[in-house]
Amino acid sequence: MFATIEAMASTRASYPPDHDYWYTPRAGPTVAGVAVNEDSSLTYATVFACVNKLAKTLATLPARVYERRGDQRIERPEHWLNEVWTVRFNEETLALAGREAILANLMLWGNGYAETLTTNRGRPAGLIPLYSRYMHPVRSRETRKLEYEYRPQSDPDRMLTPAQVLHVPGLSLNGIVGFSVIGYQRTTVAMGMAATKHGASFYGNSAIPGVVLKRPVDAPELSEDAAREVLAKWNEDFMTPGKSYRTALLEEGTEATTIGMPLKDAQFLESRQFQRVEICGIFDVPPSKIHDDTRSTFSNVEQKNMDWRTDSLVPWCVRLEQAVGAKFLGGTPYYLKHNLEGLVRGDLAARSTYYQKMLRCGLSVNDWLRLEDRNGIGPAGDVRFVTKDLIPLEQAVKPPAPIPVARPFPPQRDDGDDDDDETARQRATLVALATEASQRIVTKECKAVAAAAKRYDGKAAAFGVWLDSFYGGQCQYAAAAWRPICAAASTLTGRHAGDITQTRAEQYAGTSLASLRELLATNPAYLSIELTQWQATKAATLAAGLVADLFDNGKD
Repeated sequence: MFATIEAMASTRASYPPDHDYWYTPRAGPTVAGVAVNEDSSLTYATVFACVNKLAKTLATLPARVYERRGDQRIERPEHWLNEVWTVRFNEETLALAGREAILANLMLWGNGYAETLTTNRGRPAGLIPLYSRYMHPVRSRETRKLEYEYRPQSDPDRMLTPAQVLHVPGLSLNGIVGFSVIGYQRTTVAMGMAATKHGASFYGNSAIPGVVLKRPVDAPELSEDAAREVLAKWNEDFMTPGKSYRTALLEEGTEATTIGMPLKDAQFLESRQFQRVEICGIFDVPPSKIHDDTRSTFSNVEQKNMDWRTDSLVPWCVRLEQAVGAKFLGGTPYYLKHNLEGLVRGDLAARSTYYQKMLRCGLSVNDWLRLEDRNGIGPAGDVRFVTKDLIPLEQAVKPPAPIPVARPFPPQRDDGDDDDDETARQRATLVALATEASQRIVTKECKAVAAAAKRYDGKAAAFGVWLDSFYGGQCQYAAAAWRPICAAASTLTGRHAGDITQTRAEQYAGTSLASLRELLATNPAYLSIELTQWQATKAATLAAGLVADLFDNGKD
């Protein structure tokens, strides 16, 4: 049924360039009585739905060019292939339409092709999708190298070299050219098309089986012309849409008897359902993906979606990535990668769950914001966390610094000598004490705000009132927690810094309240992430500011 490349080339060589062979779709006969080829198979709804689903799903997946550098992969948005593969194939074809065209041809003919456009310097600059129906890979008899014979009606004589063609082969028996799925499954597709055609004919006849007009035995025999006229009159009056179920008057003892097997007895609907599932199996598309939920349940749809992603989409993505990589990125550290996380973009709950889990496995806030095509939140968003207590990754891999033990220091000497070492020890002691106190303040703050956010979920006004009340009390709590630090500073340095804790507490409460109000007004979904950031970094910031004030504002 399917010959080798050399055999097909020798057969085609006997046809001149203007022969109908090059421009006529060839449909092979089937035992179902319906001729099927790649083009005509699209008239069958299930084939069209499967090809359309695969093509548009794969064509809309985000894709980027990356560079391998040791154990790291670095995104390269400036690479020319990003523009071609994700934005525009050429001046006339958007990337989505171009990728869909390659994929649709790949699903039907087993091969997807595109001609490469180059600049004056020979650099690739774009792609033009080619119709697989007119493409014939042949092996040159002189060089024994693969060439591509492309003969559309608009340009009936073209030989393209491998350098000019992006070729994505499907399932293949020789590793070079994929075979046509429709060609191998012609009979299966024909059965579905025949059932569709039969159903259309049945309803086109007003869903009435065939009728036999029986005349009495002793009735005079009708001539051939008379019989033809009677039958034509009967069909015209009673067997066309809009005229069915009319009352008939039969003369001379004529009887009307229906014949033919009713569609119910022929299990017509069951056979059509079976063909639908079988076609889905050929294209590896779950029936639920083409809106056939006959066997779908709430318990198995999620598993089917996972199977669809790993068993069907991933192999197609790898096929595309390898073909494009071998064509344009071979010999370089660059590679093309499709991001299947784009499949969960429509499911807010799934995205939220995924990011929460990944946040505990080293993903930073800025990382997932980039996945959502959103701007980062600055350097603080690059902090990474580990499981358990969501502490910064750097803190997890380093042993904690010992907390200095407070000890009295002698009063500051006024002999004019700068005692830098002594000052550094004083600062270290105060920072340790201030950090411990600040961590208690921040821990209380984060727990209280998180609990209130759940309690007032969907009640923004009530939550705002609670925040005002809470930070009024939190200001006094912070001042009380920091006041011993102020006293310790006087003891350690011999200088009286004054009671600056109330000012610092008011500044802390006001800044925190303003940040939360702004966050709730713009991105309330980020509240839990903001509190996580505070728990990890805020205490150190507050302690550093407090100690700086104690030293800078000190008085003799």
